[in-house]
Amino acid sequence: LVSRGTWPFDTEQVIKPHVTAVVCNREDSLESCSELINIIQTTDEFYAVLDFSGFEPTWVQDAVQVLQNKVRVYVYVSTDSVYEVSEGAEDDIQLNRRGELTTKLVEGQVIRPSNVGTKQRLNDADPYGNQKLSGEEVLQENKNFSFVILRFSDVIGPRDGTDRWMLYHLWIKYSQVLDIPITVPKEVSNILTSATYVEDAASAIISAIKSEKSWNDAYHVACEETFNVVSYIHSMADIFGLKDIQVNAVPAQESFAVFPSVRRGPIDITRAKQELKFVPTPLQDVLNKTVEWYETVFAANQVVREHMLEEFIVDMLDEVDDGHAIERLLHAVGEELGVDYGYDPDAEYDDGD
Repeated sequence: LVSRGTWPFDTEQVIKPHVTAVVCNREDSLESCSELINIIQTTDEFYAVLDFSGFEPTWVQDAVQVLQNKVRVYVYVSTDSVYEVSEGAEDDIQLNRRGELTTKLVEGQVIRPSNVGTKQRLNDADPYGNQKLSGEEVLQENKNFSFVILRFSDVIGPRDGTDRWMLYHLWIKYSQVLDIPITVPKEVSNILTSATYVEDAASAIISAIKSEKSWNDAYHVACEETFNVVSYIHSMADIFGLKDIQVNAVPAQESFAVFPSVRRGPIDITRAKQELKFVPTPLQDVLNKTVEWYETVFAANQVVREHMLEEFIVDMLDEVDDGHAIERLLHAVGEELGVDYGYDPDAEYDDGD
């Protein structure tokens, strides 16, 4: 396992003992990672290489060069953001914003625009999508080994390193205590999108590695169901037993949305089901399982709890706090878990304290 050496959540206990961990930063040339190069040189063949961190095409090209012909299949974790920089993106985005999109994206729609101005405009609007598509193109042009490209949507589930899930988790769970309206930007409130469950991602990777006839192609991995940010919030509120929760669509500068990260629309998983025998987890099950995991770790793991609270306060509450929302939040958490956060709900506070 090649990484920068960080072990988020409980991965140091559940993963590290079972792998050979090599610390390497891909911002530097892989040739500078002597331990990795030694492993490559002393290994006849790697059945599969799984690339989760190929964020720049030069990093993928670097891997192609150092691995040479020692790999049977290279699995590249890509993204539905590649459609944001492909032909037809601007029209589909407008349809999706108006709630008029009726189709899902298929793998063959990843085509760079022929118009130079359009291509540059889309690349500037979504540098991440451009970089990931460039990484795909590096693999498609390589002659050293076979590859599989798996395009994920926004990944949700346990151990989310992006912190996207936990912001909504805390906002919704403690919405009545916070007494702060839940808002979403108007421009994204209608946008349909897909989600990829982390356990489905793992199963699809294993299936792609084992299915040689699926190699040298691209597939979508996501739940069958689609959603928008408003329906997502209502579904989570239902899990917490909060009925009739109000979600207000407001101007973009007055709110934020961590979902969706793309605007063009949901992805079609038909080919993955056919070729990889992929069986997606129902979206409601994904939400239930993810809420349960975060509730468990929030209660049991002080380090994770403090991180979640800090990120939530800094990213959201600092901007909208009425003077005491943070104190109300900490008191509610303390009452729930028997933790003293030093807030007396019966004390009198001056505005702004």
